[in-house]
Amino acid sequence: MLVPASPDFDDKELKRLLNQWPENPKDLRLMGLIALSLGLREHWFYRYFKDSTSFIRLTHYLRCPFPNLALGIGRHKDGGALTVLYQDEVGGLEVKCKTDGE
Repeated sequence: MLVPASPDFDDKELKRLLNQWPENPKDLRLMGLIALSLGLREHWFYRYFKDSTSFIRLTHYLRCPFPNLALGIGRHKDGGALTVLYQDEVGGLEVKCKTDGE
């Protein structure tokens, strides 16, 4: 992805950001580990994905060099079975309880 190198509108220099995630992650392996941690058989969840199209999304919020120019994303629900977010000092994940909004 190409992004501006600075917030200066007249600066035409671009900076290239590269995807650092693996090309073919083993998404069901993680579901297997979760099943085992819950005391279930490793392949417990696999039947729910056998005849479906599924995807894995790994999200890592990078520190934004120009937060005043960032739009971010609004309130949403993740459409997949599992969301993996690398949590560090940048943060970015907020979860609200459905019953009381806390």
